[in-house]
Amino acid sequence: MLRRSLSRTDGGSPFVCDPKLSPTEAPAFWQPELVPDAVIIVAAPPGFTHAGTLDLAELGAVIASRRGEDGCHAIIADPAGDHRLWLMDAAPGTRLGILIPLDDDFRFRLEGIERFHRLLMGDPTGPRPRRLDLTVRQRRRLALMLRAVLGRRAGASYREIGAVLFDPKIAHMPARDWKLSAEHSHLFRLVKDAWSFIDGGYRRLLRGDWP
Repeated sequence: MLRRSLSRTDGGSPFVCDPKLSPTEAPAFWQPELVPDAVIIVAAPPGFTHAGTLDLAELGAVIASRRGEDGCHAIIADPAGDHRLWLMDAAPGTRLGILIPLDDDFRFRLEGIERFHRLLMGDPTGPRPRRLDLTVRQRRRLALMLRAVLGRRAGASYREIGAVLFDPKIAHMPARDWKLSAEHSHLFRLVKDAWSFIDGGYRRLLRGDWP
């Protein structure tokens, strides 16, 4: 289980895990309702005597697992795309089934279940739904958003940020030309989206809901 840490150098605030750790050292556990292809595993209904049981150790490398009052959450490594599991009944030997909420992510949940079933069968699982993984372009835009909003928080003007992110010539543009430029509009959108992400919008990335 991930431990909460408290460090003066981290601002004196408690964190679920040490913020100095890399993502590979401290993978994030997201709430299953936020991850469209998370697989929710429950006890099979009475009478399903042929339903299988599950041993996480037999599925492959367990990147991380956490047990709590709501069961066991686990991330299983897969080169084609990791599997996120929520075992609501993790008692050994329990015959299991899969719960599929009837929500807007139903199609993605089915794809996650199909990939997990192929893992159980020892077959190639195939990639996660393409929409759920960031493209190179989206990663670049996220980096620009982060740099832009950090510049604003540090007190830099939009013009100063634009000169760093886009073109040094922006620093010497006439004020009218700068305000009417495509770079000016682009930068404002970057900062606006960045503040939205900071305010909780970052969770949209889990659903492939790119702004």
